[in-house]
Amino acid sequence: MNINENIRKLRDTLRLSQAQFAKKIDRTPSYISQLETGVSSPTVDVLQKISTAFGITIGSLFNETESSDMVSIPYYESVCASAGHGATNDNESIIPVTLSKDFLRDNFGLQVSKGLSIIRCSGNSMYPVLEEGTYLLIQDYMIDASISDGAIYVCCLGEDTYVKRLARNPAKKSIKLISENKDYDIIEIMEATETSFRVIGKVVGSIKRI
Repeated sequence: MNINENIRKLRDTLRLSQAQFAKKIDRTPSYISQLETGVSSPTVDVLQKISTAFGITIGSLFNETESSDMVSIPYYESVCASAGHGATNDNESIIPVTLSKDFLRDNFGLQVSKGLSIIRCSGNSMYPVLEEGTYLLIQDYMIDASISDGAIYVCCLGEDTYVKRLARNPAKKSIKLISENKDYDIIEIMEATETSFRVIGKVVGSIKRI
């Protein structure tokens, strides 16, 4: 894998469009397209901008073997999922976090390391299972495109982002958002009418802040 392909893979891992990637390194989308297709080669200045923007070393862009045993997971530094009444997220600062597949398997039981991301938990509605500031490891909903009853998910309702247990009610065709903390009411979503609701992903692991 050459450096052009590694740049494309980095962008895919971070789930950024060519326009979003270009903006972060002060370049145009057409330039990113040229990089990814091999029409252009990155200059030292561009490599430094990529390194600074995404918190990686320039050397990692030349590493052809890293991807076999390591996974680069985007950590959305400014994004919080509310264990409370909902958190609104505007600006997304993305930091790649590299973990080994062995670590993910041994600590979280993950056999599939695709579609992972990391955000923080805000609030106390999921206490004691999830504490304020806990880092959440999320696997994209589209990996299996199903909801496991009673599992914890990150989801959006309008502009708010929540972390809750989800439970389906087939008879009512609704989904309940359930907190661990009984001081918080259950939120019930009618699937047919609540178009602003979507599931982001399943919480497959958590790491407490020290």
